[in-house]
Amino acid sequence: MALQEGVAADGRADEPVQVTVVLQSASPGQTNYLTSVTVGDRPPIEGSFELPAHGWDQTYEGAQTSKDGASVGAAVDTGMRLFDALFSGPLRRCWAQVVEESRGQEMRLVICSAALAIHGLPWELLFDRVLVDRHLALVEGWSVVRAVPDPPPLP
Repeated sequence: MALQEGVAADGRADEPVQVTVVLQSASPGQTNYLTSVTVGDRPPIEGSFELPAHGWDQTYEGAQTSKDGASVGAAVDTGMRLFDALFSGPLRRCWAQVVEESRGQEMRLVICSAALAIHGLPWELLFDRVLVDRHLALVEGWSVVRAVPDPPPLP
């Protein structure tokens, strides 16, 4: 049996499905970002993301505390709010399509931005309560990765 290029012997893709989310500041000093999601060689899907006025703290009155003292409810709540803010409108539909098409495959979600405010957010807590009902970073074979854009070429 001949193997297809990019496909492992068990029929799964060698490389994880890569979903790249690029966030660029809409205007200096503002809290809104232009968002572009690219999956493989498909055309990007455009959207927007806004930092909340209250921040992304992990305090939550109804939080459950595990034996080691970690606030489980706060992590889930923060992850859901961050997920909903990032994947809204057309980006939500794009995410649902990618998850459905890549069932059983590995996935790498890359959050790319030059903005320090974006890198300060707890992306590892992203929580999709509809399609996977857990933190994305805890789905077997999935990862959440931070990245910065490539620098412009030197003159």
